Amino acid sequence: MKTLINKFLQATGYQIQRFELPANSKPESSTPGVLNFGPYKIETDCKPLLDVYANAPDANQFLGRLAALVGDLNAEAGIIDVGANCGDTAAMIRTHTKLPILCIEGDKKLYSLLEKNSRQLTNVTLINAYVGEISGPVAVRVEKEGWNNTLVPSESAGSLIDIVRLDELSHPWFDERRVGLLKVDAEGFDVRIIYGAEKMLKKSKPIIAFEYNRENMDAISESGMRIFSFLQTFGYEGLMTYDNYGKFFLTTNVQNTELLSELHRFIKNPKRGIYYFDMVVFPNTGEELFRKFRSSEIAFIEGSKS
Repeated sequence: MKTLINKFLQATGYQIQRFELPANSKPESSTPGVLNFGPYKIETDCKPLLDVYANAPDANQFLGRLAALVGDLNAEAGIIDVGANCGDTAAMIRTHTKLPILCIEGDKKLYSLLEKNSRQLTNVTLINAYVGEISGPVAVRVEKEGWNNTLVPSESAGSLIDIVRLDELSHPWFDERRVGLLKVDAEGFDVRIIYGAEKMLKKSKPIIAFEYNRENMDAISESGMRIFSFLQTFGYEGLMTYDNYGKFFLTTNVQNTELLSELHRFIKNPKRGIYYFDMVVFPNTGEELFRKFRSSEIAFIEGSKS
């Protein structure tokens, strides 16, 4: 399948590129249960999360660089971090920009840890809520509670979770600024959360960074592919893809459904070594930003090899 993807990309003018990041840009964990992002020490008792950064230290690094670029172009913009977990991505982003961050986390245990860790971060607002496509109570089975909360809809489940659309989430934070970057990492619910942010997409046209995890989407009967036509209707175009190790994978656009379908099928089998993709989509009004970020990513990473 990878050979087929490479042939297809070459025929359409795209190319898979893998890059290494310099060691000094990567988080470290010199103390058990602590991740260091610059001056920030983020505590977590989640071994899988610690393992992610230990085994794939490039993970999520693109978010910091992207946030910095957003801040350079609009110092009044805000950043939303959905699925904020213990605050690791917020800390990473804060090492790159001073833009205000709104962290949204539904899991009560994780939210408590997020509260503790965020005290060392400036200009960060927290909301304890689950967000999704449709507001209302949903019967779910909760898996990986307290470290990587995954909600699996189940009519026979004993847990009833209140879901709210991002567009219906009421907080003064939303009234004070436009959203420049929307980051979503919600264990398969990413597509549904973005669907619940129509008003935001129309008003702010934020850059969107989300996880495209086939295994988690299949578990909740989410097709995944519908997100690309949805984004088209709001004027989104450029798309950059990273593998689950945080390495830049390829560049395309949301209109290229043939290629995106190939990628969708590719991650059906995690034995191929790629478990999910992190995708970054840009509005067509931000075409210059799209080109600038792609160029800066390539220049930054290629420069680290010299």
